[in-house]
Amino acid sequence: MLIRDDIERELLDRAESDDAFRARLLDNPNDAVREALSLNIPSNVTLKVHEEDATSIHLVLPANRELSEEELASIAGGKPDG
Repeated sequence: MLIRDDIERELLDRAESDDAFRARLLDNPNDAVREALSLNIPSNVTLKVHEEDATSIHLVLPANRELSEEELASIAGGKPDG
């Protein structure tokens, strides 16, 4: 099974060496990934591909997910109030 880092590396390597694939990846990432890796992106997942240029840099931030009181309590080994 491919993991995210492996998938990203494969896509980046192919996009670097294949201009037509790069264009498809930018235009329709889901189809390009399906074609390149026989991997279907679920319909509830949005795949976005951005291309940096000489004057722009893209920084991807991870989801900002705060833990609920219940999750915090379970991590600490306690029980939530209530």
